[in-house]
Amino acid sequence: RLEALADRDRRQEQDRARVQQDVGKQAWEYPRHLELFRRGIVARFGTILHAWRRFFNPLNLDKIDFREFKACAIGLNAKGRYQVLFDTLDKDKDGMITLVDLDVAADRLVQTAK
Repeated sequence: RLEALADRDRRQEQDRARVQQDVGKQAWEYPRHLELFRRGIVARFGTILHAWRRFFNPLNLDKIDFREFKACAIGLNAKGRYQVLFDTLDKDKDGMITLVDLDVAADRLVQTAK
C-alpha cells in the first residue's frame, strides 16, 4: 500500500511538471477551456454560486483541493486536463480553490450579504 501511495505521488509530481511545461507552451488555450468550464457549470446549475454551494462545496468549507475539484469536474463531464484547469483557477497557488477563484462577482455578492 505504501508503494502504491508513493507511486501515486510520483505520478502527480510528474503531471505537475508537465503542466508547468504546457502552461508555458500553450497558455493561450487554457482561458478558453476555463470559459467553457464556467459555461458548463452555469448550464447545469444556473449560476456558479449555486454550483459552488450545492456541488463543489456542500460542506461549506469555503475551499476545495485538487482531488475534490477533479471529482467535481468529472461529475460535470468536463473534458480536458484537470490539473491545468485547477492551476489556472488557483491564482494564489495555495493548492486550494475558493468561490472567488471561480467567480469574483458571486464572491462579492456573498461577502456583501454577510
